[in-house]
Order: sequence, then C-alpha cells, then structure tokens
Amino acid sequence: MTTAQRLPRSLDPAPGELLPGYLLRLAHRLDLSPHDLAERCGLTVASVCSASHLIRLNDAQKEATATVCGLTHAEVRALTLSEQAPGYGPLHPNYLGRVQTFTMLVNDGWVFARFSRYCPQCLADSPHPAGSGSVWSGLWRLPVAFACSRHHRLLQWACPACGNLAFSARLNRTENRYRASLLPNGNLRRLHPAQCRSRPAGSPGTCGQRLDHAAPHSVQPTADMLATQALLLDAVAGRSVISLGETTTPERFFNDLRAVLLLIRGTWPTPTELWPAFPHFDLLPPAHAPGDKPALAWSTDPHSRSVHVGDAPPADTRTAAALTTLAVQLLTAGPDDAELIRLLEHRRIGWPGRLRLQQLAPHASPALSRVFQHTPPLGKPRARSAARRAKPIPGRHERFEARHIPARLPHEWTALLTGLDVEPTALRRDAALQLIQMSLGLPRPAAARYLGLSRALLQHTTSVMNRSLHHGHKNHEYGQQLLRLADLVSRLDAPIDYHRRRQDPRAAGLPASDWAELADAVRTHTSTPYHGPAWWSPIRHLAASAVLWTHLTHGELELAPALHTCAGREEPGRLLREARWIQAPGPQDRVRHHLRDRLLAYAAQLAQDIDSPHRERMLL
Repeated sequence: MTTAQRLPRSLDPAPGELLPGYLLRLAHRLDLSPHDLAERCGLTVASVCSASHLIRLNDAQKEATATVCGLTHAEVRALTLSEQAPGYGPLHPNYLGRVQTFTMLVNDGWVFARFSRYCPQCLADSPHPAGSGSVWSGLWRLPVAFACSRHHRLLQWACPACGNLAFSARLNRTENRYRASLLPNGNLRRLHPAQCRSRPAGSPGTCGQRLDHAAPHSVQPTADMLATQALLLDAVAGRSVISLGETTTPERFFNDLRAVLLLIRGTWPTPTELWPAFPHFDLLPPAHAPGDKPALAWSTDPHSRSVHVGDAPPADTRTAAALTTLAVQLLTAGPDDAELIRLLEHRRIGWPGRLRLQQLAPHASPALSRVFQHTPPLGKPRARSAARRAKPIPGRHERFEARHIPARLPHEWTALLTGLDVEPTALRRDAALQLIQMSLGLPRPAAARYLGLSRALLQHTTSVMNRSLHHGHKNHEYGQQLLRLADLVSRLDAPIDYHRRRQDPRAAGLPASDWAELADAVRTHTSTPYHGPAWWSPIRHLAASAVLWTHLTHGELELAPALHTCAGREEPGRLLREARWIQAPGPQDRVRHHLRDRLLAYAAQLAQDIDSPHRERMLL
C-alpha cells in the first residue's frame, strides 16, 4: 500500500457538500479522473469504489482523504451523510431494532444511493470561485428533501436529455434497475461536475448534458410544501419535532412518517375520500378503478418494474411533495388522532404493508403507539423461508481493518460463536465473510473474492447457514455474537496482515532450492532408507507448498495456489490427500512429522519476512 501524498492543489468543501460531488469538483480542477482521485484517497478496494462511502468512512479512509486533499478530519467527516443528517434514523447502523448493512439501507429506499435529486439553479450559482465546479448537496440524497427553499422550486431527479436518473451510471437492463454507485463512470476525465454522467441506452458514450440549466417550465412548490420541507430538514439536522401534539425525537418522527406514508399508500384511494380538501391530489396517480390492484407503492426508481409495498417517497418530487405534505399535516395537526384511526380502519385484510408497519410500530413515537393500541391488531408477521431470509449481517464496523481477517478464522476467535448448532467449518468461513462486509461494506460475493473464496464454497456456506439459522432467535444471537467478535478483533495488540500474506507471491509455493534443503534436512534427521530421492517427488513438493500457504494465510487448503497449478490439476485427489497427511501425519509417520515441523519453522520465518518487508531473510 502506497503512502498517501498530498495533492499540489486542492479545494475547500462547500457547506453541505457530499463526498462524490467534492471528488468530481477536485478531479475536474486537477484534470484527473474521479476514480483515480478516489484511489489516491484510499477509497477503493480491488479497484471498486464502494457507494457506502456516501454514509461514512473508516479511520484509515478519513486519514488518507484528509492527507491527500489537505483537509482536516472534521472537514472529511462533514462530507458524509452520517454527519450531515444526524437526526435521520435510516442512516444509522442500528435501525428498527436491527443492525443494517449498506445493501439493506439501499434496498430500504430511504437513502438515494443509486442517484441524486438536484436543483439546476444551485448547480449553476454555487458560491465558489470560478472553475471550481458545481456543488452537489448531500441533502439531495434523502427522499424527504424534495424542494429547494433557496430558489423556491421542486428538485429535479432525471436528466432532461437522456431521461436517466441524475448522478447515475446507466440503467442495468438485466436487473431493470440502477446500481448504487459513488462515482458513476468515474474513469472519465474532463466532464464538468454538472454534466450528466449516465450512458444512454445504445450509446457508447456518456450523455454529457449540463444539469445546471433550469427547465423552462418547472413546478413551483406551494407554501405548505415549503413549510413541510423546512420541518423535515430541521428533523434531519437533529432538532426535536412535534408528532400528534407531543414532542418527540427526530428518529421517532421519521418512523411515524414512514408509518403514515405506508397507510396512505396502502389504503389508496381512501385518503382522497377522507380528506377531499387536500389541494395536491392532482399531483398523485389517479385512483384505480374498482377491482384493480391498489396503488401499494410508487417505486423510487422510475424505470423499475418491481412492485413491492414500499414506504419511501418516490423519485418524482411532485408525487413525493404531495405525499409527504399530506403525511406531515396528519402528524402535526394536533393531538386529535381520529383521522389516523380512520385510516387504519380502512386497511385491507392481508395487506402486505402490515409487515413493515409491524416493524415500525415499536419504534414510533408514544403518541402514534397509542393510536396503534386503539385499533385492531396488525397481525402476526409471516416467517420468511430460509432461502429468502435476510442474513443477520451487522452494520459497518470502523475499529478494525479487513486486511486483518483470514479466510478461516482462528479457533480462539470462533470460541465466541456458540450455541448456534452450525457446522463449524461453514460457521468459521461465514463469520469471516461477515467481518469483511462489516469492515468494507462490500456485498457478499465481493467479500468472498476479497478472501479468495471460490463461488462454490460461497454457495455451500450460504446454503448451510440458511438451513441452520432458520429460527429468528438464532439470527439475532448470531448477529450479537458477530458484534462481540468484531470488538475482539478491534482490540488485538498486534494484528496480522493476512491480506498482505495472501498477495505475497512467496506464500504461494516453496522454491525448488528451499524444498531440496528441507528434504535433505529431514532425510538426515530421520536416517530412514525408505524415503530416498524418489519419495520427494513433485507431488509432495506441491503438497508442502499448499500446507505452507494454508498456514501462512490461515486459508482453506482446497484453495491453495499450489493445488491449482498445471501439475496440481493432473492428480488433484492424490495431491490433496498428501497435503492433509503432511498437516496431520499419523503417530508412526516420522518423516511427515519432521517435514511438518520444518515447514512450520520455515513458515514462521517467511511470515516475519512478509510482515516486516525490510528485514533481511535469515537462512534456516
């Protein structure tokens, strides 16, 4: 890993600016690609720049970014949403009584990680020196931010030229949705920060449309919309708010808002009958005809065909402004809760949104909790099948680094994972994957690649864990044990850099000269005539190399590089058996006992060389 070096020129972050927008401005000023700049700041892992950096950075990333860009640690922290929106509950790693991963946060829909809304006039008149570019606000990533109070206009959400979502790479036609991305098409240079970075369908290049040109006909927000927006931004900043006539925390207020939005969308078009005087129903989709499926959800992604019961405001700010204004007016009208009770009484039997409502109810404000108590019970949650159950992956953990995690956890670590009745090998492997996800915020397949695990091993581990943890209490207990394990790793005095060992070519195999020295030393020590030069064949050389790699990296023997060479693939069964015999020789097998001891001594010396690269290697 190279040492972070300060850039010759930098920029001061703008108030409320988010990290990707800052990287676009600075890269544009230095004539670099944003991805190259992110690499210099230590924000990439295996050439991937995770969108989780929108939310928070770990200590190493903060330090590297501060050094490269000449910023203070406080300025770097202020570039993340967790600092800009302290009162916004959906950003918290522990939310609704569970730890949430970045993937869960993205799929929840209450943070726009796949795109950003924007105000064209804000992009055009950012109060910064000429040439420093347009400023992308972090608040535009929150679904509750739908209007610009400075320019009295609703925010835009899509490019007027190509129609793709703003600050997105392109629509994935296979998955029919946009993917979360920190720097869409970040390898491209010389794009202005205000230009559309999306690739239109069928086009080899980016759109390039300037988004800082205001549309000639934009919908103007009404006074009640602007008042709603001001109240929501106060709550986002961490200020207490009123819900049903009682002061509550911003976190509980947003849970109340989610619950009311669920009820509005789940009982549609009933709200149009209950509150006919509400002036913004014309901005909402028309009521469905009798017998049609009710409008349970408007997707946050206008190009997505997925139908699910969501509660997040949609990308379209006209619909979002109308929905959110109605919900906030119901919550802030006063202590009279009769209207909400009427809405609850109109919910449909078997309504899918009840599951999310059950999840929100224990975390609502006391006033809304009393409303739930005076209405028929929401019903019991339906247990999810093992094949589709969300695994209990804890949230990001910033006090340890992924490079200190081996692919096969030591027994001292897995001693904390008890009472789960899971096959030990799969449990050790799965816990390692979870720790990588906690540290780097990577999806599970990317975490497996980071550890060097094969796709087959990943699928087997996932299948075993899903079968074993099909009870909800086991999921919860496993999540808590993983948090305790993460704390143990973060307190290690001298953690081993397993990632460096996996990457070092010396760990992959024994050089022929060293193998010959080991063979001579073992033959001299054992003095047996049955193990002449023919016994020390290339197969045993490869097997010893596999054992050496496994011991150094604490990895899976089956994944050792020596087993996958051309020679290793000719007799894989024999080679694996021989490696296992060297690892655990029989009580009477003096030669393999001595070979294993010599290998372990060699491995200890090599580990010192790899961990301390400037030390001179001592001969055995």
